Amino acid sequence: MKKSIILLLFISLISLFTFAESRELIIQNTQKTDVKVPQVFTFAQLLDKFGDDFDANWESLRVKDSSGTSIVYQITDLDGNGRISSDDQITFAFKNYAKIIVTDDFDTEALYFKPNFTVTKNDDSYTIENSD
Repeated sequence: MKKSIILLLFISLISLFTFAESRELIIQNTQKTDVKVPQVFTFAQLLDKFGDDFDANWESLRVKDSSGTSIVYQITDLDGNGRISSDDQITFAFKNYAKIIVTDDFDTEALYFKPNFTVTKNDDSYTIENSD
């Protein structure tokens, strides 16, 4: 009986880790300078790129450079509903390579960064300025 419980617990743990899926989006630019390039996506665009069949936990979202170091990003709640929705934007600046990673693991906690961009609405468009 004890062995059965341990085996069941072991199988449950393996299945928990096996079924968590992640998706990646790689962004590269061809610039020759050492200046960071701003990048903006709406969450609708990200969902299109990651696939409608993927149940993304947007709080698990990470942005990394080519060495795996986190890139500071900002999520702007454009519709003001207090949660991530399709019109909201993610903004970050990178040099040559960035990778957006998101999982369907709802145990992953959100990262928080100090706001680094100012987003201003201009009629039917937005202006985004980097604070650096």
